[in-house]
Amino acid sequence: AEWLWIDMNVDEAGRLLFSCINTKVDKRKDVTGGIGIENVKKRLELLFNKHYSLDINETHDQFKVKLELKNEK
Repeated sequence: AEWLWIDMNVDEAGRLLFSCINTKVDKRKDVTGGIGIENVKKRLELLFNKHYSLDINETHDQFKVKLELKNEK
């Protein structure tokens, strides 16, 4: 069975916290060579400089992503 879990909130410090976990449908990379994640990392760096953290983990049957956008006050 395929599923997707998403959680997004803003904590008391004003940080946006995003988590996503989903099942892996196909174990092969896409036909473009799997450049999507690298593009996301480059865009985050351009837009947020060092004011973010991105953690991506892959198990045999799941992808887990945690993104934190820090408040720049």
